[in-house]
Amino acid sequence: MLAPLPEPEPDPDWALWLAADLRVPRFRISMGGALTRRLKRNYIWMYLILLLSWGVKITSVKLQAADPTDSRLQPLYRLVENAALGPIPGWAVLAIVGVGYAVLLWLTLRRRERAGEMLHGNVHV
Repeated sequence: MLAPLPEPEPDPDWALWLAADLRVPRFRISMGGALTRRLKRNYIWMYLILLLSWGVKITSVKLQAADPTDSRLQPLYRLVENAALGPIPGWAVLAIVGVGYAVLLWLTLRRRERAGEMLHGNVHV
């Protein structure tokens, strides 16, 4: 049986360190880092569900007003027509949504931590 690891000795000046930190509070993580962490942990799932529901809306024939009884597969140009939003053409809406989700994907996948952003290796945002 392996012997348990000894617990590290607590810093005897921890109360002084804590008091100094409370006197002059500061963020130990950048705004971009905090937003990226929040996006990764919480919001990306909501955006993916939103994208999925929008994709179902523009591809489903039964959800379109033209002929709700038609259940055939539609050609690609119908998808672009269904993506139109008022006077904005469908190709522009698809491009805007594509660019927006590309930015979200980039923000989610980027890994950029600078020195001093993490305190004791653990940050919860």
